[in-house]
Amino acid sequence: MNFTNNILYNFTSYVFAFSVIFFIKFLYLFNYDIINTYPFLSSDSLDYIVESLAVINFFYYDQSIEELPVLRNPLLVTILAINQLITPNGQLLSLLWSLSFFLQFLLLKKILFNFFSTRSFYTDIIIFLFVFFFQINHYKFYVLAENICITFSLLGTYLLFNYIKSKRIIFLFSSSLVFLIGSLGQFYVAIPFILINFIFFIQNMINYFKFKKFNWSYFGLITIITTVLVILYYSVWFLWGQIPHLNRHESIHFLGLIKLKTIQWYLKFWAYYFLPFWPFLFLLFKPFSLKDISFKNTYFISLLIIVISNIILCLSYDWLYDSRFTLIFYPFFVIIFLYISQTFNKNIKFLIILFSLISCFLPASSMSHNIKYELSELNIKFKNNRTVKFFKSKSVDRGYPYLKDNYEKQLIFLESETPYRKKILKYYFSN
Repeated sequence: MNFTNNILYNFTSYVFAFSVIFFIKFLYLFNYDIINTYPFLSSDSLDYIVESLAVINFFYYDQSIEELPVLRNPLLVTILAINQLITPNGQLLSLLWSLSFFLQFLLLKKILFNFFSTRSFYTDIIIFLFVFFFQINHYKFYVLAENICITFSLLGTYLLFNYIKSKRIIFLFSSSLVFLIGSLGQFYVAIPFILINFIFFIQNMINYFKFKKFNWSYFGLITIITTVLVILYYSVWFLWGQIPHLNRHESIHFLGLIKLKTIQWYLKFWAYYFLPFWPFLFLLFKPFSLKDISFKNTYFISLLIIVISNIILCLSYDWLYDSRFTLIFYPFFVIIFLYISQTFNKNIKFLIILFSLISCFLPASSMSHNIKYELSELNIKFKNNRTVKFFKSKSVDRGYPYLKDNYEKQLIFLESETPYRKKILKYYFSN
């Protein structure tokens, strides 16, 4: 094993060790009373946790429950319920959350190496910073489906690419199962499965018209698999829908009209969170070679279309100012960028790493749309980073258990909450 390979091999080991540290920290923060003590909870997090407690009573203890304010997607709710039943002190959640970080690093690295022949210490550094320190990832620390769903999306893509490369049916079946499970967390996980198979189908059609060859076995197989997946997906939702609820959370709020206001907001947002890749703009002012880049590469075309499609979906999303959906395509953008950047000279690569480090320690946006762009507020501080804040965080006491039996204090407490959180907490306090 040469020196470079030894560094790359050891670097993965170091990342795994870092993930273990994440596991220990999550274990410290997750416990039997997540809703009261875990510091990183959004309104959606409250939904998931409250619903998981209701699901335990409804399915496990076979008890009647009041109608849930909103019925959430099954995957995370089920994970939270299993965690509560099997590992009430949070061991399962800690394992899944920390493992997701490591798997995202490993999958990005493997996709680049196996399908783009791109492997270097530079790419490992960028992937590591992206997965663990880029500010765009601050949602991963919250009790939300995004962290796990991104992992499912990357794993499904990796397995599907393996099928295209090797034609081994096991990869097609396993990727289909991964995409199915992931889509039960957030429907957008299925987008790579739909688009990659569509592109592969188009390529087969082109081959048919050119060479009179068509992969009929693949076409028949993917038709059957897709049909089965759709039936299973709606069957799970049918079963899930038996839980008493007032409203169902729809994964698809897209397909709204693209508005100028939306474009303006996202341009500012993306300019801020794609800062690590700004050095690429320097290349626009000087010649650079892309002769080693194969733009006819099926994998490259697939990821490019996935990114473009998701950008359009972000711009047409019905709820403006939700930065979470950039995470849908950000990992695929990183792969494309690192593939192209293998032709950059050392100075540009150094600038990319430098800009990446700088971006990690600029102020991050909150869960709202109030992003600060004033230059006076873009100060570089170690404590700005969300991962640093995560490691410095401690369990909190929101006082929820003490409010359950005190209706008057509940009313006083709920006065300061938003209407949405008020609705969720009312349900929690009354059950």
